[in-house]
Amino acid sequence: MEGALNRILGYQKLLHTETLSIDKVESILQDILQEELATRVTIDDIQKKVCEFYHLTMTDLLGKKRPANIAFPRQVAMYLCRLLTPSSLQEIGIAFGGRDHGTVIHACKSVENTVQQEPTTKRTLQFLQQKLISKE
Repeated sequence: MEGALNRILGYQKLLHTETLSIDKVESILQDILQEELATRVTIDDIQKKVCEFYHLTMTDLLGKKRPANIAFPRQVAMYLCRLLTPSSLQEIGIAFGGRDHGTVIHACKSVENTVQQEPTTKRTLQFLQQKLISKE
């Protein structure tokens, strides 16, 4: 907490300003905030929440089946793991049924592409992130 405050004060002095917007403070502290999120959310938390949201079983999520109603939620879960945990690509792949890091990279890119094409996917990701962060 003290480090975050010092960072903000240092930035203020550097810019010779008395006030900073909330957006600017979030930008300055982005790495600290992401680190905090990463320490609180686990791969298991994400898998459970995605299964609950998409009405899947854990067996479906971790299994080898690839119909769209299973594959896309699995990609979403991998994407959220990459975003919200400090886990490596390899660790994420292993947690999803022994997949390799390339599968995780592909999943993340697929979700990012879908977000740009379908606004509902962005809202879904935001909803899931909020649920995970607040541990609901």
